[in-house]
Amino acid sequence: MACLLCAHETEEVAGFPALMRVTSDSRIWPAGGRLAICPQCHAVQKPVDSAFQQEAKDIYASYQLYFQSGGSEQKIFTERGARPRSELLLDHLLSLPLPEHCAALDVGCGAGNLLQALSRRRPGWALYGADIGDQRREQILAIHGVKHFFSGDISAIEGRFDIIFLSHVLEHVPSPVAFLRQLAMLLNPGGMLAVLVPHWRENAFDLLVADHCMHFTVPSLHRLLNECGFSILSGGSGLCPKELWAFASLRREEKSPVAIGENNVKAEVDKAIAWLAQARDWAMKCRPHTPLGIFGTAIAATWLTRAAGLAPNFFVDEDKDRQGLAYLGRPVLAPAAVLPESTVLVPLPPGIAENVADRLNRPFGKPVFLVPPAL
Repeated sequence: MACLLCAHETEEVAGFPALMRVTSDSRIWPAGGRLAICPQCHAVQKPVDSAFQQEAKDIYASYQLYFQSGGSEQKIFTERGARPRSELLLDHLLSLPLPEHCAALDVGCGAGNLLQALSRRRPGWALYGADIGDQRREQILAIHGVKHFFSGDISAIEGRFDIIFLSHVLEHVPSPVAFLRQLAMLLNPGGMLAVLVPHWRENAFDLLVADHCMHFTVPSLHRLLNECGFSILSGGSGLCPKELWAFASLRREEKSPVAIGENNVKAEVDKAIAWLAQARDWAMKCRPHTPLGIFGTAIAATWLTRAAGLAPNFFVDEDKDRQGLAYLGRPVLAPAAVLPESTVLVPLPPGIAENVADRLNRPFGKPVFLVPPAL
């Protein structure tokens, strides 16, 4: 299959089709997918063949974003405590010198979490939402400052904007170059694009998401934006754990090449696939433990539970919006409600998992929260 970024022929990753997958709204999905790497631009991607397109269509037909918390936006846990992803993105964006009055478009606005945050923090801005579906039109239009809601393909969007947001959208787009070039035409001179995508290098579980066709690194994201007429203002990782961000403006000068320097991508992906298989096998060995719990109520927790055939007694989540509810038919507990005789598996990338387990094990004085072994 041709690379989604540069059209060069891609090479498939062995071992990936054997792994069970998960959807971006945290539902388990059968094994049998494909993963590929472009040997020219080193972009990691899913071949967008007829099978991928049908699966994506099936996933989106019953998509339920943040169903674990009744629609409340997922919290990101940082040193400053738990905060919604939208707030973290705006913290950084709004620190830039921006006009008092802007027209801001949120593409893929979902339930309107980002628009609501913008409405609170910039009440003088003119806000616009866009999404594939029309189900939340009235909900979006009810947000203070929202002027219009566009549904369907981005070709239906009219007007010009000062800022366009793409928060966890670009990884779903099978034609990212054409998509971004269309968005560039919707920006006013000097307009800005704000992008947030998953970072597979920090979170191998992202590779398992069946409806993500692009898996970005900093160079591949910057190369794509540069190719589509944007200059990078700032960006990288660290704004939100396990995610990449980029703020880019319409380029005025000639395109300058972006250094790639990613010849080790194939080895990194192979290592990530091997670690996922190892984490699954580790969890299978933990099945007899009781009471058994799983930390988290999202993609990684769902995948490990089903891929390892676990029957946990409970889940654990630090997000107060999810505590007291049920997930996969089991209660969701706060960490403080976990009994000391329990075993709780922490399906997170090694470094993050170790930090979480170390913090949550302190009240017990023993390892109740267990982390997957390093490869």
